[in-house]
Amino acid sequence: MSTDYYRFNKPITSIRIESEGSHDKVSVWVDHAASGTLVVNKGQGYDILKMFVSSEKVLHSYAGPGATAFINKCVLDLSDDEYVISDSGRISMVRDVLSERTLKGA
Repeated sequence: MSTDYYRFNKPITSIRIESEGSHDKVSVWVDHAASGTLVVNKGQGYDILKMFVSSEKVLHSYAGPGATAFINKCVLDLSDDEYVISDSGRISMVRDVLSERTLKGA
């Protein structure tokens, strides 16, 4: 099993999706400051989120021998406090992704 992680399009630094009643709230941060919230129909939050995701793959994790998980940094300027999104839609800080795996060379 492998997972790819991507950056958000600049200058977006983070996005959070919350489901409330019949709506999803998509909150966007630009340069680490809250910039606004979109309210969309329930279930459309992740469709909206995809519009803000870069095609630049920054991390790649994969299973190695045994049950060991490895990760490759695909770009060198990736900061530990940067938010990334997995190909399954999970938003995480780089440091949290790296703490779950053994880091291999870029």
